Amino acid sequence: MLPFSINWREVAIGVAVFILVMIGFGVLASAIHWPNEHDGWPLAVAVAAAIAFLPLIARALSFLQQSRASFEGPFGFKLNFGAAAALATVGTAKLTENLVQPGVQITESSFHELNEAALRATEQTVAVIDLQDGRAWYKTRLFAVAATAEILNAPKSLVLVGQRGGQPMQPGGWIRPQDIVKAITRSDPNYADAWRRARTYLHRLQAQAEETPAAGASLQFPKFQYYRDSAFKEVGAAAILFILVDQMRNPDLPGPPLAGAPQPPPAPLEGYAIEPWITLGEAEAAFDAWLVRDALDLAKPENEQVAAIMAAKGDIVVATRAGRYAGLIDVALAERELLRQLLVRPAPA
Repeated sequence: MLPFSINWREVAIGVAVFILVMIGFGVLASAIHWPNEHDGWPLAVAVAAAIAFLPLIARALSFLQQSRASFEGPFGFKLNFGAAAALATVGTAKLTENLVQPGVQITESSFHELNEAALRATEQTVAVIDLQDGRAWYKTRLFAVAATAEILNAPKSLVLVGQRGGQPMQPGGWIRPQDIVKAITRSDPNYADAWRRARTYLHRLQAQAEETPAAGASLQFPKFQYYRDSAFKEVGAAAILFILVDQMRNPDLPGPPLAGAPQPPPAPLEGYAIEPWITLGEAEAAFDAWLVRDALDLAKPENEQVAAIMAAKGDIVVATRAGRYAGLIDVALAERELLRQLLVRPAPA
């Protein structure tokens, strides 16, 4: 059958639908007096015809588009179905290479590296933590980075990668720093205590950095001057990382006993003979409730990549290539780029 052949059965069905719709308009006219002899009947007839013959109209337009027909009428009116066909065949929107950003990677948890990271933190939206084979990061240092990001409000997200099945740079997902802090402090009260002490010191430093602490305050905050001179004067609020790591390594000793009851000294969380290493698998298990695992395989067809962007639940998607971490995609930027591509019109021939 030709692309635009019509048989009598289709015409009869169209006429029957037209009559039924017109009967419906007649009932409507009797009930609410619209349409009436003065107003509305031309519109009613047009609507009835459109409803009745819409399948035939659609097939006719499709046929004209495929045939690239054109029509020229009076007064310079032109209708070019070839241009419509060109617009319909514009290539599907796709992700461009510049949308995939590598992200700032922190590959080790040495104290020097973490201090450098704290100073750069406010310049980054996302940081990538490479846990490697489980002997690159202490859990305490991951906690310190997340806590510092929470205080500084940057970076907004942390991507966790590491070794899995002998393969490096395997993505575990991304997580907000405050959720790492929440997960760890909920599961271990020693971390909650260290975090509380570090924040108390920071608040005191921010309020009284230029003052000499009173004698009583010196007993309650024995490292006030040490933290002020060694970190706070140089980096301000970013000193929270230095303070927190020190409190996890060398926590303040308890003050004078209350009501005669001696307080046990806080337990250090890292230090001599204490190496709280963390693997990617352990991190995934600890943060499972908060990890966002939206991922996009750059080797997949373009339509599947676009579908992955549109289905993302979070702000970023982790891009992979051959199963390995390849970069990050900002979902909002990607959506705007895809929309821009869809709105682009082909240049005139």
